[in-house]
Amino acid sequence: MSTEHRGPFDHLLPHVHSLLAQCESGTTEFELLRRLQDSGVEPFASAQLEDPLSLFRTHFILFHCLYRLQDSLRSDGSGLDIHCLRIALVPCNQPRDAGPHPDTFDPLRGYYLDLARLRETREDDVVAMLTGGSSRLGELGRRREALMVLGLKDPVAFSEVKRRYRRLVMQHHPDRGGDKLRLQEINEAFDLLRSP
Repeated sequence: MSTEHRGPFDHLLPHVHSLLAQCESGTTEFELLRRLQDSGVEPFASAQLEDPLSLFRTHFILFHCLYRLQDSLRSDGSGLDIHCLRIALVPCNQPRDAGPHPDTFDPLRGYYLDLARLRETREDDVVAMLTGGSSRLGELGRRREALMVLGLKDPVAFSEVKRRYRRLVMQHHPDRGGDKLRLQEINEAFDLLRSP
């Protein structure tokens, strides 16, 4: 894994790479973040995820690292698929069907590599994004991705979407030992699917 220019978060890349290497079929942002926290990797371990600004910064730093790692791995002949629902190391001989090909334009790439976005985003900006319904899934507007969060694929009736949503909420609710971030992801996906 090589790095062309050192960035302020490049010291995190080996940690992220190591954890991704342990997930043969890939992982979600939620699971990767939990592993980084459990491993004591800062700034993830001390992130206050119930605080909107801290949540935004943690998410931004993770995706910044993922795109930096993707560049590094590409120069070494391997790859990293970055998708909001699946993050996976990809051997150089495996087709990349879960994420964009290196030549494909990825509008999020520029966003997460621009550290000015991290520095300039204030708490009121984050609150406005969250209350304005401009979450990542909402911005992308991808039904397929929302269905994947629920473990479904099209064609699927809305009654099945509701049934799966209710089951996942029961399973992942914090009062039943579930995780708040996973529940938030499930709720976000369902909100997208039920909107006209």
